[in-house]
Amino acid sequence: RPDQEAVHASARSRRHMVYVHSKMCIVDDEFALIGSANINDRSLRGDRDSEIAVLLHERRPDGLPRCDGAVRDLRLSLWEEHLGEADPLFERPETRACAELVRTRAIRAWKVYSGDEVRPMPGHGMLYPYCVSDAGDVTPRAPGYIPDFPSAPISGTYSGVLPDIV
Repeated sequence: RPDQEAVHASARSRRHMVYVHSKMCIVDDEFALIGSANINDRSLRGDRDSEIAVLLHERRPDGLPRCDGAVRDLRLSLWEEHLGEADPLFERPETRACAELVRTRAIRAWKVYSGDEVRPMPGHGMLYPYCVSDAGDVTPRAPGYIPDFPSAPISGTYSGVLPDIV
């Protein structure tokens, strides 16, 4: 049973946990896969859960990839929504400058979300609440617990299974 004081604090701060159960993958502004399946036996066997998916694949009339159409526009609109505003750097997601901008916006959103003052969120995308050192050590990002739920500590450990690039 959740701590009632924590629940009320969450309501006052407008920080409510939101569970989104859809999956999306956008690749090179050419492919977008949006669906409901999980990567597990229940979703993928085909004889249990009902799943649905849509694949968008854009090509130019000459057969070459089209990376300036609806899939790109979908990505840009999602980035604008989740990162708080559009930016010309979003046109070049492969660049270091774009990655640094996304990280800066995610850090800003986490600070607002986890802060004591109630302020409008500058977007929905936040930095994951872990810090991972070059050696693979995992430590919680301040404040060390899910805001408004001090009994829900942020914790984690190096898996030893995932490749270092992840």
